[in-house]
Amino acid sequence: HIKYKFESMEDPKGISEERLQQLLTANDYYYLPNFVCIDLSKKSLKTKENVEQEVEKAMAGGVVLSTDSIIGINLSMNYLSSQLIEDALDLICNELIFHNPMFLTVDQLPVKEIYLASNSLAEVPECLEKFSHTLEVLILNRNCIDTLPSLLTSFTRLKRLEFQGNKIKKI
Repeated sequence: HIKYKFESMEDPKGISEERLQQLLTANDYYYLPNFVCIDLSKKSLKTKENVEQEVEKAMAGGVVLSTDSIIGINLSMNYLSSQLIEDALDLICNELIFHNPMFLTVDQLPVKEIYLASNSLAEVPECLEKFSHTLEVLILNRNCIDTLPSLLTSFTRLKRLEFQGNKIKKI
């Protein structure tokens, strides 16, 4: 679904790979029309009140989804524990369901990407299990995780899992 501007419309196959990469990294040249990103990264989230305020701001006016929407949730670069991540995800999902009656439950939401890099996680949050049938990208880099739990084996669609910068002792 990535759309981009070609150098020459007569010969779209004549574009170099390098030029294509440049086009894809210039935001004004490409878009994912059905991708909805809820970005709460770099908000210094540390407390439940903090989380509630920022989710409310991010979701102000409601986020409207279509039937082919893909949802990404970015909670990276904060000070979130597993409990605060669960709180944030619950608030976000409840807002999405409230404004999009076609989705009745969390497990119907098309949450495909969750970014939790650079937080205060001691473990992989168990609350992620509710996204195990939709999640394709899970980023856990730079936390304090020492064990990758078996719950990750229930993620049937996971295509990308990143956990560099943790001290994984056992899987």
